[in-house]
Amino acid sequence: NAVDIVVDFVNEMKQEYKNMKEHDKVHELDAVTMIEKHLNRKIGEEEAHIYSGFVMLNSVFNGGKQVNSVPHKATAKYNVRTVPEYDSTFVKDLFEKVIRHVGEDYLTVDIPSSHDPVASDRDNPLIQNITRIAPNYVHEDIVVSALIGTTDASSFLGTNENNVDFAVFGPGESI
Repeated sequence: NAVDIVVDFVNEMKQEYKNMKEHDKVHELDAVTMIEKHLNRKIGEEEAHIYSGFVMLNSVFNGGKQVNSVPHKATAKYNVRTVPEYDSTFVKDLFEKVIRHVGEDYLTVDIPSSHDPVASDRDNPLIQNITRIAPNYVHEDIVVSALIGTTDASSFLGTNENNVDFAVFGPGESI
């Protein structure tokens, strides 16, 4: 039964995630202070974990087409937010490890979109120039804030190990 195998996979992924989060206390991208300011309230430890660290959520589960049949195919789809501590390679390796353990003869992984985290110093020259020049063109306060998670900007930066000046500039509400 395809559903049983996928349920086993989802349960094992859930346990792996739970184990990771129990030991994941320090985050390179810690945005809790900004989020608390935006929400205008203090957040608890569990919420802080979600906002600042690695997130892996099984958001779609599909199996079977009718009640009185044994499904030959089932799928589970995940939304994963990588962070510097747990990058795309880590996530792919985790999925493959659990697939090997649960049933590699029956399970496959398909990653339709994979972006690594992009980090940049908030005081880099690019951001300094933006905050100096932008007020001449934009009649709103310029806010420098962290962007949590990943962005397709990693596609442009490639595997550059150097600290690249990086900014996402545009409309929207800051965190």
